[in-house]
Amino acid sequence: MVSTRAFDITPHDTDELPEIPTEGIFIGDAGNVDCVMATEANADAVLTFTGLSAGSILAVAPRIIKTTTTASNLIGLRRGIKG
Repeated sequence: MVSTRAFDITPHDTDELPEIPTEGIFIGDAGNVDCVMATEANADAVLTFTGLSAGSILAVAPRIIKTTTTASNLIGLRRGIKG
């Protein structure tokens, strides 16, 4: 994956990420990521990715990152021009 855009992610239980779709999330500090996927048929389904290592990239396209996420210093990654 080659990304040309990056943005900070602040977990929130209802606010969508500022840039959707993402192509991945850089995990700054280890932990779990609780998210709602951008194309999930059940719009409220929360998926938990556990045991993520610091410095790893989670290749998913979430719509929301929940406040129950324990990983921190998250950076959203995507390609293209904003807009």
